[in-house]
Amino acid sequence: MTTSYRRITLLAGASITAIGLASPALAAPHDGLPQGTYTHPDSPSVTNTPGVDVTDTLEICLVVDEPCFFGEIDGVTGGPGVATASTSQVIVQEATGDDINIDITNAGSAEIGAFAYSTGGAANTANATLKSGIYQTAAGTGNVTADIDNNGTLLIDANAFASGGAAVANAYVTDGILQRATSTDGNVQIGLTNDDELTVEARATAVSTSIHAYASATLINAISQSAVAAGGYASNLVTNNGTMNLRAVANAVGYGTTLAAEARATADADSVIAQYASATGEFGASNTVNNAGVLNINASALAG
Repeated sequence: MTTSYRRITLLAGASITAIGLASPALAAPHDGLPQGTYTHPDSPSVTNTPGVDVTDTLEICLVVDEPCFFGEIDGVTGGPGVATASTSQVIVQEATGDDINIDITNAGSAEIGAFAYSTGGAANTANATLKSGIYQTAAGTGNVTADIDNNGTLLIDANAFASGGAAVANAYVTDGILQRATSTDGNVQIGLTNDDELTVEARATAVSTSIHAYASATLINAISQSAVAAGGYASNLVTNNGTMNLRAVANAVGYGTTLAAEARATADADSVIAQYASATGEFGASNTVNNAGVLNINASALAG
């Protein structure tokens, strides 16, 4: 039996491409790295100075440092087993003060993710979970600005790969990029700008030689923004001038002398871009997505 399931949640007005067969995995900064946890030397960046103005910039990856990987890798090879890679708040920038201006930038080839692989046994399972790959928060008493600017190739992902007699792969991403900002007496502006290539992805691949292959990929809130102003305007803005991919991809495959008895793939992409803005009194609030480039939002599942 072969079953495929697909559910797609699309952002109104977005241009959609490549909805169909599950897209292939591309080379990523985690390729070739050993198991372990990889932390960013400048994360978390926390500034807690109530009543004082705050300015801070956190650089994810420079061209001279690429490729850069931050997150967790776990693997099993040569026998049955379960690999689990789970990580959260990998790149963190937090600020408390009066007027706040904080920025996270990327200029190189970078990956923020969880990668799990399990291969070579009678039963192999890989589970990869990423929560709040980028976590940016600000709480001020004056005007507050929180920005993320990507000028390189940035991949934020959970990637699970399993192969064996019975293969199960599960990948889960929630709040791939999370931005939160508040002010008690000023304006709040949150921005995310992509000028090159930005991908937020849950990818699961299961390959079976005899019994079954199950692959499940779930993406919830690839981008999440919340701006709350008690004494000014509140705004959220996502601007895409390059290529932005927000997707869940599941592949389940049976191969060998005997096809797998069952192959099943499911992919879900829900609330892909979530924005919440709130302002009190006479002040306004706005949520905006500007797409001047290529914006791909899709959930794709392939079983066979």
